[in-house]
Amino acid sequence: MSEKGNLLRVCTHITVGGSPGLAPRLTPKGLSTMNTKTLTTAAFLMTGLLALAPGCDDQGRPDSAAGLGGGNADDGQNDGDEDDDADADGDDSEDTGSDDSSGDDDGGTDDVPPDDFPEPGQQEPEVPFDLEKKSEVCARGNTDRVAQALCGGGDISSMTALLAALDFNEPFFSMTANSSSLVGRDVSALNPRLIVGEMMAGGGPFGGGDNGAAGSPEDMMALGFVRGEQLVELVGYDPSTDALNFYLLMFEQGCNATEAGCQTSDLVSPAIESGWTGWTVYQDTDLVNTTLDCNVCHQPLGPGTPKIPRVQEISNSWTHWFPTRPAQQGGGWSSGGSGTTGLPPMDPGNHGTRSSEVLWNQFMSMHGDDPTYGGVPLEEIRASAAGPDIETFVRSWLTSRTDLPEALQIPAFGSGEGSDYFCDSSSMEREGESSSWGPEFARVVSGQRLPLPSHRIDITSELSRDEVVETYKAVQSGALPAEEMVHPSAAIAYTAMSEMSIVPPQDATGEQILTHMCARCHNSNLDQSLSRARFDATNLAGLDALQKAVIADRIQRHESDNFQMPPRRSGTMPQWAVTRVLEYLEQ
Repeated sequence: MSEKGNLLRVCTHITVGGSPGLAPRLTPKGLSTMNTKTLTTAAFLMTGLLALAPGCDDQGRPDSAAGLGGGNADDGQNDGDEDDDADADGDDSEDTGSDDSSGDDDGGTDDVPPDDFPEPGQQEPEVPFDLEKKSEVCARGNTDRVAQALCGGGDISSMTALLAALDFNEPFFSMTANSSSLVGRDVSALNPRLIVGEMMAGGGPFGGGDNGAAGSPEDMMALGFVRGEQLVELVGYDPSTDALNFYLLMFEQGCNATEAGCQTSDLVSPAIESGWTGWTVYQDTDLVNTTLDCNVCHQPLGPGTPKIPRVQEISNSWTHWFPTRPAQQGGGWSSGGSGTTGLPPMDPGNHGTRSSEVLWNQFMSMHGDDPTYGGVPLEEIRASAAGPDIETFVRSWLTSRTDLPEALQIPAFGSGEGSDYFCDSSSMEREGESSSWGPEFARVVSGQRLPLPSHRIDITSELSRDEVVETYKAVQSGALPAEEMVHPSAAIAYTAMSEMSIVPPQDATGEQILTHMCARCHNSNLDQSLSRARFDATNLAGLDALQKAVIADRIQRHESDNFQMPPRRSGTMPQWAVTRVLEYLEQ
């Protein structure tokens, strides 16, 4: 289809209830803010004026999606396919994924999401699995340890083989039960994100060596992995540029070649950790302007500013990091005493924070019979000091940089309101939402900082947690068929999803929802040469009629549509939230 045809097709989808037309109704109330002539003119102007998507998936390619700047990376296969954004069942009439009701009474309960909430499970890949990309990345001659390992020609067919290729000298292991990362939507204590890292040489606790000086960064390297997606995040220090390089390793399994594709049991069990049939790697520069863009979080001040490691719970008690069992401290840290909530330590001689005790026990209830997690034997993970290690890893890097802008510096312990690193974990464990977490969440909603983890130690729901654990163990033992396994993300409580900014709060206005769900990827700090910069979710007063129409189109698309906003990786707007945003756009 021609560019003109694509633009006109976009305009026919700006409607509610699956009734395309050139005079769109922005809300179910039937308000028409643009007449046929205006909208037709807008279609021809759209390429020059706007490449917009309230989410993190703009490609910035002038020939992709007629300048809309959204959707997955261009795989060169579907630009001429008139049905490429049709519903999964081939019915174009359902492309909006909306209905004619307001949805305000369908916001979900504390634990249960609304009826229109997407099912948990693997989403379609946002960038193509391109085996040639590895050669392109390796040709750049990067000198960090990650590039040297991946470009060394060794066979990598499992997590164990990847760890061996990276050749960690003295690795640390940290797991988190609540993540704001690319894979955060699937993370809980039942399906944690594992970090394997190597500290800076000579860096002591909190970044200081024996003489108080920061260590040397040459050895610095880490990977992040969570079951559920065929991705491994990697970072290494490049001495040739004195900077960090971020990578995304993508792999495939035998199930990718089957007609049914990979199912839940293939992706969240030990099966995902071995039997890889192929792998490739993307550098952060290859992922700019996609939903997998590393720079949104790791270069938050935009081009020309430092790329950084980050952790939002930078200090004791590291509420969502586990296990924390350092023998040299008698098995405990300060927040493992009477000042925190949660379950009491079951083994006073071998425990850390109470949050660690809660999360480790949940993890073991599901994975106690697994030989490894992320390619690491469980007994090695258990001996770790997860929170202190991840803090030291991040602090060592940040304190070693003499030119770090103040906005990227870690505040003193117990202070720093307004800093993206501020998340007072110890008060959060004691006081929950009423702690300093509350004002920081307000900053997230207003677009002033990236999404926070929940203030809860445990983000899972009792209503579904037992079912997830039971079906996992039954499938692993052969007592249930593989298709009966329930995806671990089904155990995450709906209210916790709101606290994690996966969904907006039930009492949010349309304006708040639009800023909250979109500002993380559409703001004035990020690269303003990218297509997504043409929409600034922190400056909604500047929206014109055409921009409002495109936003209305994108938030109403079906969840199977690559151009739906926000993309599933970033969040979900249930129908009640879509309705409120549409009503706001009418004004």
